[in-house]
Amino acid sequence: MPEVSGMHCYAVSRSGEVQPFLGNETFLSNDLDSVGVTWDRIDNDIIGDYYFQIGTKEGLSDVIPNTLAVFNDSGTIWIGDPYMYISSIPNYNISDLKFLNDECAERICNDVVKTENDFHMEPGRTLFSQIAVCTVGHHCEVAKVIKTIFFRQNDVIADSTITSVRLENGNNNVVVNLNLDSGKYKIVTIM
Repeated sequence: MPEVSGMHCYAVSRSGEVQPFLGNETFLSNDLDSVGVTWDRIDNDIIGDYYFQIGTKEGLSDVIPNTLAVFNDSGTIWIGDPYMYISSIPNYNISDLKFLNDECAERICNDVVKTENDFHMEPGRTLFSQIAVCTVGHHCEVAKVIKTIFFRQNDVIADSTITSVRLENGNNNVVVNLNLDSGKYKIVTIM
C-alpha cells in the first residue's frame, strides 16, 4: 500500500467553502445543514478508489455508510438537503443510503419505507468524516479522518486550554467555567 497519511484533506460545506481549522484534523462548521470533505489525489497509479463515510465516532459509519466516491482522482463530497453530492452532482438520497449500511444484513431493510429526510445537525455535535483509499487490488486503508464540530453563529468555541470564558449578552456579563479533558471542545451559547 502506498503512503496515504500525507494526503491533503479539508472539511467543506455545501458552498464549497473550506471550514475553519482548529488543528489535529478538526474543523468548525456553522452550516448545520451540510457536511463534507475535499481531498487531493494521491499521486500514485496503484490507487484505484476513494471511499467516504460519516460516523458519530471515529471508525463508525452510522450516519453515512461507506460509499464509493471517485476513481483515482481528487474530489469533493458533501451532504446537504436530502442528497449526497459528489463533485456538485446529487448521487444518492441520504435516506436511501441506510440500505447500504452493514446493519441491514441483520434486519430486513426491504420493508423499510423510503423517505426524503433533510440533513441537519444540532450545535455541539461532532461528526467524523473518513476517506479510505483502495489499491486497484482492493486493499484499503484509511487515509484521513476529519472531525467537524457544528456550531451556531453566536456560539463560542472553548478548548481544554481555556478554564473560563467571559461572554457578554446585552448588558449582562456571564462567566462560564469549563472543565474539559485534553483535546476536548465545548460549545457555549449566548442566548
